[in-house]
This record gives sequence, C-alpha cells and structure tokens, in this order.
Amino acid sequence: MIKNSKFLQDFEDEQTEKDDMTLEEKLSLLNSLYKYALKLGTLPPDNPLEGIEDDIKLARIINGV
Repeated sequence: MIKNSKFLQDFEDEQTEKDDMTLEEKLSLLNSLYKYALKLGTLPPDNPLEGIEDDIKLARIINGV
C-alpha cells in the first residue's frame, strides 16, 4: 500500500527527468533481455498455466468478488 503518494510521484518525476534513453534504445534493451531469457531457458515457461489458480484467487480478492 502506498502511504505517501506525493513522495512516490516526486520520485517518478525525478526518474523521468533523469531518463535519457530513446524509445528505440529501450526497445533494443528489452529485446536483448528477452533473447537472454530464452538462452537461459527461463522463457517460455514449461507450464504456462502453473499457478493460475493463485492468480485467479488473488484477482477475486482484489476486485472484491
């Protein structure tokens, strides 16, 4: 839970101002990380539905269902 939203907003604004990467650089970095994850064998997951029950339960709790 975020208790001091002003502090978080100031932090986000500061990080945004410091960010000097272009969109192309960010996408290139993301692509490189994805390729690295594929090489490590962490993607794609062996069983993509593993843990889905927990995710559904958490979503129901959060959404108040």
